[in-house]
Amino acid sequence: MHTFSNTENYGRKRDNWAQLQLFFNRRKVPIQLNSVDALILNEQDTTLEFVKQIYTLLTEKQLLPPVKLYENQNEASKGQSRDNKKDLLSFGNDEAEIDKESL
Repeated sequence: MHTFSNTENYGRKRDNWAQLQLFFNRRKVPIQLNSVDALILNEQDTTLEFVKQIYTLLTEKQLLPPVKLYENQNEASKGQSRDNKKDLLSFGNDEAEIDKESL
């Protein structure tokens, strides 16, 4: 691993990944690299899948699928804002009725 180099050269990147594969095999690390070329070029989210494998290996936890936060928040906030407006309007009307009755 002492010959691992930080470079932009494609040939050296392939050599670096070959060294990593050799390291994984010698240490019996269960990492599957289907296509080193796809990983280097980040084709079809290969890098993301590789990082998920590493995360799962190190933490012994599975990553959950992404949650659509923005769609859920927008739908929830629309419903809540309508309910809040109704509550505020009804609160104002109740208060007005009380004032009328007390007079």
